[in-house]
Amino acid sequence: MAFLEEVNIVHRDLRAANVLVGKDETVKVADFSLTQILRDTPTVDSG
Repeated sequence: MAFLEEVNIVHRDLRAANVLVGKDETVKVADFSLTQILRDTPTVDSG
């Protein structure tokens, strides 16, 4: 997840069902179908 943040990618569907744990306790994130690439545009807080 840290790598995705570094390259401006948001998973958008991170939940327990999309986190896979192997027998050797290796953790993998699955289901990148809702992934969004963030652009280098500034965000605006309208609040």
